[in-house]
Amino acid sequence: MNWTQILTSITSRIFAGAGVYALQNWKREFRIRQRHDVAKKFIGAVLDVRYAFTLVRSQFQSRLELEAAFQSKYPGRIFDFIEDGDDSSAALYEQRLAVMGDAFNVLRSAAIEAEVIFGKQFRDAHLYLWRERAKLLTALRKYYQPMLSERSMPDEEYDKIDKILYDSTAYSPADVRPDEFQQGVEDECNRLLAMSRQYLAWNN
Repeated sequence: MNWTQILTSITSRIFAGAGVYALQNWKREFRIRQRHDVAKKFIGAVLDVRYAFTLVRSQFQSRLELEAAFQSKYPGRIFDFIEDGDDSSAALYEQRLAVMGDAFNVLRSAAIEAEVIFGKQFRDAHLYLWRERAKLLTALRKYYQPMLSERSMPDEEYDKIDKILYDSTAYSPADVRPDEFQQGVEDECNRLLAMSRQYLAWNN
């Protein structure tokens, strides 16, 4: 074997080793980026769900929101704030609930991806929020059912429903009871955010 052959052999091995190193480094960066992206998606989904709870439970309904929701559901009808108050409020609720539904669908998808990448701790991580959403929807049905059936509901029952349906601190935080329902949602969202943010570090 002459020097040319020896140098060719050495060079080939060097390039082969460099190629293997580059491939391993690319795989590592790909896994890190994948974990980072999945964590970001889950965090975004949790933040959207938290906003959805706030949106649906907000007692504030502006005239512009009501008119836009009414015209979206009843195109061609002229909006009258007095005459169409109930219809516009119902249409706005439908829009807000649609936002919540979309947010939960994204959360479900993000949780599945997170479970695949990070493990089973993400499998049931969001179930508390789903249960609270079910409570909210049930309270909404109970609240409007007497209006539709023209039956009455005890004041105590209405009070229980109000605590779930509405943000009690919306107008005068210093004078009203703590919003235990929203606080429970906030605490759970903060737990999920803390759990997923640890995977944002590039060295994880």
